[in-house]
Amino acid sequence: MSLSPCPFSRDRLQEFSSLRRAAQHQAEWLGESRWKGNEAAPVSPAEATLNGNSEKGMHGHAMSPWIRALEHFLELENTINLKIERLHEQQRAFLQPKFLSDEEEEAQRQQIEENAHGIQKLLRELERMIISGMRPQDPTNEDEVRASENAKKHLSSRLSMIIQSFREGQELYATQLRRCEEKTQRYKQIGSCEAHKRMEREERIAQYLELGYTQVDIQELLEEDAKQKELSREVQEILKSVTELHEMFKELGAMVVEQGSILDRIDFNVQQTQIDVKRSVAELKKARQKQGGCWVM
Repeated sequence: MSLSPCPFSRDRLQEFSSLRRAAQHQAEWLGESRWKGNEAAPVSPAEATLNGNSEKGMHGHAMSPWIRALEHFLELENTINLKIERLHEQQRAFLQPKFLSDEEEEAQRQQIEENAHGIQKLLRELERMIISGMRPQDPTNEDEVRASENAKKHLSSRLSMIIQSFREGQELYATQLRRCEEKTQRYKQIGSCEAHKRMEREERIAQYLELGYTQVDIQELLEEDAKQKELSREVQEILKSVTELHEMFKELGAMVVEQGSILDRIDFNVQQTQIDVKRSVAELKKARQKQGGCWVM
């Protein structure tokens, strides 16, 4: 019989159960699971027992907060995608030529704006889940902490994609709506744009004459009115530029956060490497001492 001690081993199946469940949920939602319909993957008796315990944990207190947040995020993300798709369909239908009264058209526009506002609220809820919900159950477990951080970064990228899709749809709708309004204004005009402006000028002069203004006063009023219109146009352009600049800074802020998380991971890996190197140096010193003792013997 060999006198050598039994090799040390430990069962980490229970420890990684929560991580495996989260990966399975994510793979199923992304459509990457190989098992579809009623088909089931073969599992070992130990995994079957563990899955039974994990199902109990879903209804008990053993489920990690970040896994619950991950499941809720995926469910809400699916709902938001459906709402965005319906919103785009409403916007396309609204922009199609139709015969509606002003009240009906305004009601449809208000409904579209309310739906867009509701989607914005849901997007803020997704952001709240990522910020406050993705925390590990055991902060001392490095594997679970690392898994929760990776899941948080993955969900952040998914949220950025949803926001980008929603923003592009809103910008396209605003552009097409503005074109339709400009086209409607042109149809309401009589003759060319120059003729329409000339008619407006003559009507304004006639109104000023009725009020008792002289030709000199009318000329000054018309010049002041033109300056006010030009100033209003410049203010609108500045407002648009500031809005675009604000969106750009928000995107830069998201990039800074992402780069900061990458630097945090690099710093963590460097620290772990330093600890491992120190441990290896200590082991090498012990081995050298033992080797020297063997030479003496």
